[in-house]
Amino acid sequence: MWNNTLMDWDLNPRRQLREWEHPLWAELKNSLNASFCENGNDSPMWTLNSNGLYTVASVKKTLQQPEQNLLDFQSQNTFKNLWKTSIPKKCIFFIWTLLYDSVNTAEQLMKRLPNLCSRPSWCVMCKRNDEDRIHLFILCPIAKSIWRSISSHLSSNVNCLSPKELCITMCSWKQKTKKNVILFNTYASALWNIWLERNARIFNGKEKTVAEIWEDIKALAGLWTSRSSLFSNYQASSIALNLNAFS
Repeated sequence: MWNNTLMDWDLNPRRQLREWEHPLWAELKNSLNASFCENGNDSPMWTLNSNGLYTVASVKKTLQQPEQNLLDFQSQNTFKNLWKTSIPKKCIFFIWTLLYDSVNTAEQLMKRLPNLCSRPSWCVMCKRNDEDRIHLFILCPIAKSIWRSISSHLSSNVNCLSPKELCITMCSWKQKTKKNVILFNTYASALWNIWLERNARIFNGKEKTVAEIWEDIKALAGLWTSRSSLFSNYQASSIALNLNAFS
């Protein structure tokens, strides 16, 4: 339930969260729409059932109706392809938040909690523009430098107007060839490292150069790729140094 006193969701996971799960739990709560009520008590309401009660059948019925899909994906196998990748589950969840436009940029936080959002709302990467999803991951000069490096290094010509569009494109690459595995993992690593760098600058006051971020992207892409069955005979460090050899 929403707690107006704490200005937060009063939810308790069924088990104790691991350390790395706390940020994901916070993001999940922030992705929910907050309700502000001055009087009365909150009560749960399941909108997929006319009686307001949750049933598995109501979920199954909704998922089986194409016209009620939450996203207009290019392929019905988008999520299936995403879960078949070799990246960690927390990064899969991150890609999922990008697909649903719910990653917690300054713009998103201002919409949900305008009174509690920190100021200024500018992009900590370039310190020139307000931070929203499209700017942070696509239009920011640092992001642009990273995408140019990937395009040049992997001979990849992926031009997307938003992180959501980029993630949909990435999830269309079936993980059946070495090239597709390398492409997906490198782009996923880039998105993840941009987000990590953004958070490091905000919460830790630490900054890396574009060159350092690019090295981190390659290293992480190499690590994730080494977990794929297609690369069982390769070391992560070797893959990271030779990403273009497989593209």
